[in-house]
Amino acid sequence: MQRFTYMGTGASLRNKVNTMIVVVSSDIIFWGGAGFLLKRPWNWVVLAGGLALTVWVIRFLRSQLHRVHILDEQALHLAFMRSRLRIERADVARVSVLGKPLAPDVDDAALSYRPQNDTIYMVASRRGLVALELTRPYEMKVPRKGICQFTRIVLTLDDPEAFAAALGAQQEAAAAVADVAIARPTGSTPVFTAPLVDDGPVAIRLEGLVRRYGDFTAVDGLDLIVRPGEVLAFLGSNGAGKTTTIKMMTGLLRPSEGRVLILGRDLWAEGGEVRRLVGYVPDVPLLYDALTAREFLWLMAGLYGLDDTTGRQRADELLALVKLERHADQQIRSFSLGMKRKMAIAAALVHRPRVLLLDEVTNGLDPRAAREVKDFIGRAACDGVAVFLTTHILDVAEELAHRIAVIDGGRIRALGTLAELRRQTGLPDATLEQLFLALTGGAVAEEVGA
Repeated sequence: MQRFTYMGTGASLRNKVNTMIVVVSSDIIFWGGAGFLLKRPWNWVVLAGGLALTVWVIRFLRSQLHRVHILDEQALHLAFMRSRLRIERADVARVSVLGKPLAPDVDDAALSYRPQNDTIYMVASRRGLVALELTRPYEMKVPRKGICQFTRIVLTLDDPEAFAAALGAQQEAAAAVADVAIARPTGSTPVFTAPLVDDGPVAIRLEGLVRRYGDFTAVDGLDLIVRPGEVLAFLGSNGAGKTTTIKMMTGLLRPSEGRVLILGRDLWAEGGEVRRLVGYVPDVPLLYDALTAREFLWLMAGLYGLDDTTGRQRADELLALVKLERHADQQIRSFSLGMKRKMAIAAALVHRPRVLLLDEVTNGLDPRAAREVKDFIGRAACDGVAVFLTTHILDVAEELAHRIAVIDGGRIRALGTLAELRRQTGLPDATLEQLFLALTGGAVAEEVGA
């Protein structure tokens, strides 16, 4: 068991403590002085009572100013004010030390909830902040708001780095993935990808997903999971069911049967709150051409409920991330297709989703623009985002994806890494193109075997 302390130095808490000190000190001085001046026999009783009260106040102040979160083998036990919360260790998808201060509208020394980013704030000061990303929603009673459901927690800690390290090798690996590059052609820009943990939490779960159009079944009993930090390439011929599947995952098309679970929450049963966890980039970017890049991101931030200050900060971060700062004040109608693709991805990430659905985002791009978009996807995975990617460009799938799913006729024909696909098909030397053709009815198996 490990104990992690934090000092309650928030302004509102300091005011409460200072007020209590003044009141108690005045009380002790008055009654103690009155006892001696009146020379009553009970003056010692008054002083003893004052001393006992002083000891109690000191202990109370210490409990207010110096608090402890406890981490054991099974769970993280959080203590804040009079609130207590137990988080199972298995439900912590990611822990990160926050280098930026709190937004002005987040109160320190008070339990608070912001629906814009689905976050509970248990902060005693504006320094030493740590964010926990959860694999499933938790509930907690928040003053003036009632029971709130959340998938993210921000904490105050004296030693945030030690706390992050203590949560386990999985989280440490997620924090270090920026130094791990996947194999790539010599001289190309590196694409970073997060290591995949086979038994980790699940970000996307498709359970028995079916979509019918009259007598035609477009998607037939799809079962699939994608984990945080994983890139899954979803491949199939035209009409195989890819677009229908991704529309059901975005909430645009209701399944005939089955469920879409995002971080354990049913997309269709819970609606808007779950959709806030998802970012979607369609094959044709949906942008407002008359707006500048900066204005468009401000608009998207407002639509997701971010306040003006946070929305503007987030827009600047994303413009820098997609390397469009120089074009921030240009109208989107003047952008190239590659720039529009990057703008669409930035807009999908403005609310910090935990799941990113990408539909043919590299189609029609020149090599440099495609390289930048692929780098961007890899870095999103490094941040713990689960990426579900459809593409007709097999090189993109081979380069980016941890796993590949091949769908044909509405059913998954094969699922796994490239090596696993070769074992499943019995074609040990096949390229991804040859595997794809063999799995979707192409006559290449004999040629590969030869």
